Amino acid sequence: MKLIIENVEDNDVKVTFNFKGKDYSETWTDIGSGCATTGRSIVSQLEYDGITTEGTDIEDLLTSVEVADFMSLSEREKNW
Repeated sequence: MKLIIENVEDNDVKVTFNFKGKDYSETWTDIGSGCATTGRSIVSQLEYDGITTEGTDIEDLLTSVEVADFMSLSEREKNW
């Protein structure tokens, strides 16, 4: 199991969750008033593969990722 958060473009962040050897990823973009996913979410991909996430530790982990905080830190990194 692995969780990767990375910049992929100017204001986009890619979150990849590797579970049972398969990568599930979603891309987040800054929309000015916050951030939103583009495309299918990791949770919907997992559920499509028959993996229940609601009420599980997987859901807790994925909802605890603060993408907006990562975006902010990433932007400040350019100044260091």
